[in-house]
Amino acid sequence: MDKLTGKSLLEKLEEVSEESRRDQVIACGYFEIKSDGNYKVDFMGFTEAKMEAESLCDSSFDEEQDMNNLIATNKASHLSIFGTGIMICKYEISGEEFKKIKSNLNAGELDYDQLEIGWDEGDLVAPCFEPSIIINEENINHSKSLESLGCKLNTSEENVTQKGSFFTICIENYKGKWGEIKLPTEHEFDISKLEVNRNFINIGSGKKMEKFEVAHISYMNDEYGELSNHSLEGKSKEWFLIDDQGEVISL
Repeated sequence: MDKLTGKSLLEKLEEVSEESRRDQVIACGYFEIKSDGNYKVDFMGFTEAKMEAESLCDSSFDEEQDMNNLIATNKASHLSIFGTGIMICKYEISGEEFKKIKSNLNAGELDYDQLEIGWDEGDLVAPCFEPSIIINEENINHSKSLESLGCKLNTSEENVTQKGSFFTICIENYKGKWGEIKLPTEHEFDISKLEVNRNFINIGSGKKMEKFEVAHISYMNDEYGELSNHSLEGKSKEWFLIDDQGEVISL
């Protein structure tokens, strides 16, 4: 399937506007099928193509007015975040444990229940970039990027693993609500106060490096609460084994 661009991409997004962000990206052709049959979704390429399409295609005045009115006049709002996302669980293991896991993998005797070993370094939980922002049940960024709507966008990059150590990494995939806050009756939602950190996450290094894009979102510096209460479903897992040189082995 060809990757959609320009007007074709925007028209497809209108067709699949009710789908999750991940499904929208796949519908537009921004994915690869890995050797194990799983999808590797190119959120970065999709976002760049979407932003370019929006810059080339002028929106109608009425559409912009409707969006501006929605953002400017909503009161007693519920602000929530929906979409697909991930939990990254990282375990640092010894060289001997690495050899045993790889040997069992090659022999077809890998027990996935035994991969949660070594030092548990905690979890990272976040929606994939960019999630759907819902104001009073209205999806404000179904056809426009958050940046084009006027939110504050920052970027960062994080290396989950380091050379010199061995790791098992579990990627748990979810969909649903990633956070919600209720705004007071007198409050008018201001998109410029919505801060989105687009975090690029790298697992391993080299050609087989796994890359993910997630979003960390806050509104008015969390004055009305953190957008962190999750209500998620559809759990699935992907496991990776990383050696001390950063080589990534999909399990």
